[in-house]
Amino acid sequence: MSIGFNLHLNGSKIKVEPEELAKYAAAKGLEELIPGRYSSLFVFNLMNLERVFLIDASPVIKEIMQLEGLGDGLQMKPATEFRGSQLKGLWHQHFFVVHPSAMAHNIQNHLGKHGLERLVAKMLPLGEVVTEAALNALTNAIVTESLEKRANAQKLTGEWIVFAKQHGKNYYLSIETHQQSDERVASNLRIACLPQFPFLSEYLTPHCCGSPNSLHGGTGQQR
Repeated sequence: MSIGFNLHLNGSKIKVEPEELAKYAAAKGLEELIPGRYSSLFVFNLMNLERVFLIDASPVIKEIMQLEGLGDGLQMKPATEFRGSQLKGLWHQHFFVVHPSAMAHNIQNHLGKHGLERLVAKMLPLGEVVTEAALNALTNAIVTESLEKRANAQKLTGEWIVFAKQHGKNYYLSIETHQQSDERVASNLRIACLPQFPFLSEYLTPHCCGSPNSLHGGTGQQR
């Protein structure tokens, strides 16, 4: 790990040194799993996913193992290539986080625009007494069954592992949220990943110069 980062958290700035990133990567088994194929930015994102956002990092490792052909993933939507001009040629793989926003996003996608309305009308007919058992059944149908059906169809979505494919191998670059624009993701990759993996110049068009201090906020990065 040759790049360090500044983490801005609760009004204070914390320096994350390359040695700390290397130690964390080793603890997570990255050097054994994907030796030399992960960026300092990816490790920084993964570290802060756990330490700042208190989100378990194991689903990320699980999806990497699946991408490497070393195990099954968590029934997520298959990896897809970015279509926009800023990131075209790079790929992203969803990973599921146990977080209200991720669960709500998957439930909404499963039920569709008027699905919740139809489900309520079906399970709680007008004119009938609403019992505790009926409410429990409705909750189960909305939450549990929606997530289970989406998982069985391998359509679960979550946040993104951004990676590149080069000479038949995957290079893991960053962890991003759905809210992050392609332009900002590309800017982060140019600043933090391009020096480490020069081949990314094939995908990332030249832009302005910068440093890790000027990274835009995203998963594991505090604005």
